[in-house]
Amino acid sequence: MNKSKGTPATIQSEKCCIIEESYCLSNIMTLFVNNVEFHLFGGAKAIDAVRAYYRALEHDIPRPLPVIFDNFGNTIEPDGGLTPMQRIYLVEFQNYNDENERF
Repeated sequence: MNKSKGTPATIQSEKCCIIEESYCLSNIMTLFVNNVEFHLFGGAKAIDAVRAYYRALEHDIPRPLPVIFDNFGNTIEPDGGLTPMQRIYLVEFQNYNDENERF
């Protein structure tokens, strides 16, 4: 019996597909924005999470950009990095000012 092996081009394209799929699946991270779970690409910045959150709400991103906080109350810049399973919270600017005036 002569086993038919694929042509080099076919084998190469199959390997590329497998590599691309595994790369894509391993490069996805889960994080939470205002307690809503999102799956973003690895290396996503805080602004990417803000975009995903408002896209899910079907709203435009408010201007000025909401203040972004981490789980410990630290502010995160829009270009700040995120880590898997991180929780961030968005507070729109008007609400942020109202809360600070009380103190």
